[in-house]
Amino acid sequence: MFQPTDILMSDAPTQLFIGSIENPSGMVYSPEELNNATVADSEGYILGLVERVAIHPESVFLDVYTEQLVKETRDDIDLLKKRLLSTIKKTFGDPSIDDLYRAIGRELGATEVTDQMIVDYAKSKNLAIPTKESMVTKRVSKGKVPWSLVGQASRSDEGVYIVLNRPIEAEERKILLIEGVPYKEVSEIKDKTVLDSEAKHMGQVSGVVIDRNGLPQLTLVKRIRETKEEPDISQLEEKIMTERKWNKRKLYINVRSDLRLASDPSQGDLLRWARTKNIPYMTHTVVTYREVNPTFLVPWTCIRKAGDIILLNKRVEEII
Repeated sequence: MFQPTDILMSDAPTQLFIGSIENPSGMVYSPEELNNATVADSEGYILGLVERVAIHPESVFLDVYTEQLVKETRDDIDLLKKRLLSTIKKTFGDPSIDDLYRAIGRELGATEVTDQMIVDYAKSKNLAIPTKESMVTKRVSKGKVPWSLVGQASRSDEGVYIVLNRPIEAEERKILLIEGVPYKEVSEIKDKTVLDSEAKHMGQVSGVVIDRNGLPQLTLVKRIRETKEEPDISQLEEKIMTERKWNKRKLYINVRSDLRLASDPSQGDLLRWARTKNIPYMTHTVVTYREVNPTFLVPWTCIRKAGDIILLNKRVEEII
């Protein structure tokens, strides 16, 4: 991770406007427009996304984050319940999970048994709590980038792209900086986003062709970004379980019973049930891409840098 002190040393002036920010290309943005903008360094390597824009008297700063998959250790409740069944055999003979819930509820004096209660019950029996590892996505801060380090920025239907004037991410990754762009295998550049010299989004690389002079050219396709809002099922489940002190099993038992379903409830059934109970729920944005024609060609000589994204040395109007 780059150190904020490494990039806060520029004294270059930053132009401020009422409620907006101007970039070196002359385009003006509101801070809200820059949220989730993609930030790449001068070598085409992506730092991350803009979390927020902080406007201070001395400058404007971009708080940049990246999303990383990390391992997280959690209690393995399902395995714990199976192990706990052996502790109630004397009472129930061949106990079921329902018997286990009744036994725990009776001992703890609770009408509803949560996962935490199961853990507490196991600890009271001096049982070790089994754990499991799962991969979760977490935001990781990449630090603050002063607006004076912005080289180009442009917005389109695909969002806002910001290209810095320093190789911050390349240096962080210890990538050797070289002049020019050597030829690369198609697999190394396929599907990479291409930006022109003003950071305008041109499309994605679909392949490489050779012209009559034996010179390679990139073939680009345009993919239209489409978004839609979908219910956040995980948030809804967590909200109901917290408010009603239910575990997931109890939640879906109630959904099945109230809706008089013949089989286990689906996520759609949960949403229908929540609406009947006037329970609000959040949504999250799902992004898809639709490919449109036509394709077009970009000479290899127009490539300025090829990192995570490909930066060109000409404006789109000069190429097409």
